[in-house]
Amino acid sequence: MMSRWGARQRILPNRRKARYTKIKKAMLLSDSTHSFAEISAGSFPFNRILPAAAETYAPGKPLKAARLAQLAVKEVWMAPKTVLANAAAPGNAQPTDVFLVTVVTDNQSNDPVQFQIKSFRNPARGGFLPLPSCGAVGYRSDPEKRPTSLDYRILLIETPLGMHEVNSLYQRVVNDSKYRSVRSILTNVATVAPPSASLMAVASDVVLNLTTRLIQGDEETTQLICARGSFDKNEDNLGTRYGLISQANPLTRIKYQVEIV
Repeated sequence: MMSRWGARQRILPNRRKARYTKIKKAMLLSDSTHSFAEISAGSFPFNRILPAAAETYAPGKPLKAARLAQLAVKEVWMAPKTVLANAAAPGNAQPTDVFLVTVVTDNQSNDPVQFQIKSFRNPARGGFLPLPSCGAVGYRSDPEKRPTSLDYRILLIETPLGMHEVNSLYQRVVNDSKYRSVRSILTNVATVAPPSASLMAVASDVVLNLTTRLIQGDEETTQLICARGSFDKNEDNLGTRYGLISQANPLTRIKYQVEIV
């Protein structure tokens, strides 16, 4: 007859083994970087996802809760030749400005539309835009109201040098009646229920189209790339499951990511 102590001795190794297997499995599923094409083509390996909330901590130190969702453009590479910059005679490329525009709409915060413009004066061709080490942050959620849905637009557009001053351009957008109207509608809807995905997408498009129209004016400009999409908490953990997303064309390549910080 097996003693109670003997039975416990036989059970504990199984418990330890199960716990070890779970930890080991999480370590093996740590690859979270996938291309935009891989996601779009439906070939994203959803069975290789590491929970985004993982955080290491020292024994006895309380685990700090992740509170903010953040979308940041991590990298922008410019092709050696672009349409506008090389419109002049060979060897005499036209100097240009490049504008990075981000529009992110969420369904919870008091500021439902976050809009950012960054400018780069005559950036080097065949290289990277000088972004901060943390990337160009285009959105950060309300600390007290984590969203369950995000809709985003990322635009890279090239203009003749000195065509716009970025602060003036930003003020023209946020003071426009269309921008104020969209923001007001989302804010009012949110007092009753979270805005729907379709309403958020329309709001993002209105703000992006308004910004594009103001940037273009009557001058010749080149839209280098435009990325758009949406993330949902239940479907993809607000996009954090995808890791670094890359999108490219012959003119440029951008990499962006949603993180919990």
